Amino acid sequence: MEQHEATAPEQDADEHRGFVIGRLRGGTPKSIVVAELIDRGLERKWAEQIVEQFDIDAAQLAKQEQVTAPAFLLAVIAAALAATIGGALWGLVAGKMGRQFSPLACGVGVLCGFAVVLASGRRKGVPLQVIAAVASIIGIFIGKYCTFYFAFRDMLSEQAGPEVIVSVPLFSGALFQLFLENIRGVLSVFDIVWIPFALIAAWAIPSGAGIKPTRPGDAPPAADQETFRDPPMH
Repeated sequence: MEQHEATAPEQDADEHRGFVIGRLRGGTPKSIVVAELIDRGLERKWAEQIVEQFDIDAAQLAKQEQVTAPAFLLAVIAAALAATIGGALWGLVAGKMGRQFSPLACGVGVLCGFAVVLASGRRKGVPLQVIAAVASIIGIFIGKYCTFYFAFRDMLSEQAGPEVIVSVPLFSGALFQLFLENIRGVLSVFDIVWIPFALIAAWAIPSGAGIKPTRPGDAPPAADQETFRDPPMH
């Protein structure tokens, strides 16, 4: 009997975690959540134990996914810096080595994702996911532009001599226009694989737990409709 009492609450807690945290985050009193769990077949002592177990988790999750204005601003700044630095380093490596190094696109996405999380005080949620994803796109664009810049310099050096490339600035309206006109040539086949991975990484790193606040009267998820019978007595 003691063995079942030690393990059953853990199994029930796993099944009801999303439901309990959602109720608590929605402002439902703990006594009502306990009563709801009892209605689903749990013993009172187990229901109380589960609610107490996830009460702290619910508070931490709510704090984690609350994006304040300062946190949002810091996340935008950090994402912009990460995109610029990551894209520039990718373009520099590709330009110096004379190869695309498409897998580095994934590194840009990871860098943007972690930058957003750390700058916002380890917060997570959809707003930060959007920031990270947009920043990774910008970083990849910067990387491709830098790659094109170094390739263009190498071409000029071969055709007109190395002294000509000194007059080619990194930021130039004409060069940028030329880049846009030839952007299909800048993209490689491997980019089709690695750029989506970069976006997935940037989106996944700041993702929240996915547990939405629920209020009394809201229909619980289908999984929480199941009732749990008491363990057999020995």
